[in-house]
Amino acid sequence: SGTAAANFHPAVIEASETGTPLLVMTADRPPELRGTGANQTIDQVKLYGSAVRWTCEVGAPEERPGMVAYWRFDELRATPAAVDVSGHSQDCQLRRPDGRGDRTTGPHGGALTFDGRGWLECPPVDPLARGGQEMTIAVWLKSGGPAGRMSAIVTRQQGAGSLDSFFLGFNADKLLLSSDLWRVRIATALPRDRWV
Repeated sequence: SGTAAANFHPAVIEASETGTPLLVMTADRPPELRGTGANQTIDQVKLYGSAVRWTCEVGAPEERPGMVAYWRFDELRATPAAVDVSGHSQDCQLRRPDGRGDRTTGPHGGALTFDGRGWLECPPVDPLARGGQEMTIAVWLKSGGPAGRMSAIVTRQQGAGSLDSFFLGFNADKLLLSSDLWRVRIATALPRDRWV
């Protein structure tokens, strides 16, 4: 990340000269820090010059048209809510029968820990309730091991029935994405005790 990405420059040039396929993925500091004197922040898009065939800057998370909510989960441990930073006031409440909220350190800030007894209760969101045709959910996950049953991460049911508009969660040791609305079911194994 940052200026350390310059250490790849010789390898990128050599791969270019020999026609050797090479994929370099780097991380930069937020774009708003470029040109401000922050010593670890550089323009990585042009870092390797003409030695690359293609480059792409993914960009930082930001409010976009149609965004329903954006939760970072980096609030203080004592906060019983996951604050929506999109400006749409879709704060979610941490619920546990014993009244505790489990927070931990994630790969990029705060994270929530669930052991099958707690959940995150979010207000009804009209676009999700209508079951639109597009939706993006981006999450970092770390499985602590196989669960004895299905455990939801994010779900929205259709009406009062048991059909899911969408379900993202764990089914034993697999990550499961399913939707009765879109008629899809995808399951994939997850590595244990590693963020993916």
